[in-house]
Amino acid sequence: RLGTGNIVATSVARGLSAKDLISGQPNYDEANKLDALNVQPQAVQSFLLAGGVVAINEKIQLVAPRPAAAPSAEHGNETGIPAPSKKKDNEDW
Repeated sequence: RLGTGNIVATSVARGLSAKDLISGQPNYDEANKLDALNVQPQAVQSFLLAGGVVAINEKIQLVAPRPAAAPSAEHGNETGIPAPSKKKDNEDW
């Protein structure tokens, strides 16, 4: 990872080497083309209508489902296979 010269990226991002990242130069012509893009409100409205997009008037909260309680080792689980035992100390390291 490089952190100098305003470059903060992994050196293998999309096949670029550290040398490519350091020596790369911005393409101001392409950036100016992007800045010149404008969207007309009528085009946005027709896009929304064509896609059936509607405003949401109520608040939505997404909540991740809670995991089911793990079966105990004594009772096994619904497959009849005993639950794995808990790791002791650092035996798996």
